[in-house]
Amino acid sequence: MQPWPVWGVLHSIASPIAIMKTIFTPALILISILSIQAQSSSLRGQLQNTDQSAVVFANVALYSTLDSSLAKVETSDEAGVFTFIGINPGTYNLVATHVGSEDLVKNDIVLKPDQQTDLGVLSFESAIVDLQEATITASRSWWRSNPIARYST
Repeated sequence: MQPWPVWGVLHSIASPIAIMKTIFTPALILISILSIQAQSSSLRGQLQNTDQSAVVFANVALYSTLDSSLAKVETSDEAGVFTFIGINPGTYNLVATHVGSEDLVKNDIVLKPDQQTDLGVLSFESAIVDLQEATITASRSWWRSNPIARYST
């Protein structure tokens, strides 16, 4: 005689659940790994300005050439390095922007599956702003500078 008569009922209920866990958990892990591997291309580069110092915290955007949609955005680090990880294979345009510099554009970057692409050093051009001469003149109106004149009748 079994000490716990309910044990047989619980055991028969737990078995299908345990079987489902042993089948579905590895299948879910396998699907996750395959989806990560399908997007394993990466792209990196380093941004410098005209005096070859690192361009820190520049915005770097990657656009698909297929439909000009934004694929990913990253920011360059303290060394001017940017890295895009997990990009789908395809052809992309890269646009880097930084205050005080012209936008840096690199077109038709082709990424193949499982490819790690290094663009090397990319250099910004200085944004030259040609300022014209400005003359500033000022004059004070007499009635504002003379408090007695304002209140006299």
